[in-house]
Amino acid sequence: MNSKVSRVTVDKETNSIIVDVNLDEENKNFLLHAAREDYDLAVLHGIVKIASKMGISTIQSYQGSQIFEALGLSNEVVDKYFTNTVSRVGGITIRDIQNDLEARHQEAFDPLGLDINRELPSLGAHKFRGGPAAEQHLYNPQTIHLLQQACWTGNYDTVTSIHRPLSE
Repeated sequence: MNSKVSRVTVDKETNSIIVDVNLDEENKNFLLHAAREDYDLAVLHGIVKIASKMGISTIQSYQGSQIFEALGLSNEVVDKYFTNTVSRVGGITIRDIQNDLEARHQEAFDPLGLDINRELPSLGAHKFRGGPAAEQHLYNPQTIHLLQQACWTGNYDTVTSIHRPLSE
């Protein structure tokens, strides 16, 4: 393995060691392939665990089992794309889905080549809740900001400063 350790930092407060390693292209590809395999395996194990809790032991027992109910979809959508699925509550139509898709596409791509705002809006799916009673997480607005700054500037000192908020 042709690699070179360029910097080692020890954080005594968190008992962590940060190693900055420069890898050649072959080893980068190897690590990327290994990470993809680990991800695929984790997703598969997650799906199998959830399926087993639902009483699904094989894919054959799941196919066509109709164990779900469609929520928020009109009968038109359910009849066309989810045949024989129960839907006691109506919802959006195919036209609504198309309009939403086109609106999001227009936000992301400018057909006229004009300068557009490429900032992704926060849709409210994730929200930081602060205060003394809030649950503390390693990833919060401060650490995310420091991580983004480290990536944008390539400043290694910014990377190491991420550990300070994590250890507080």
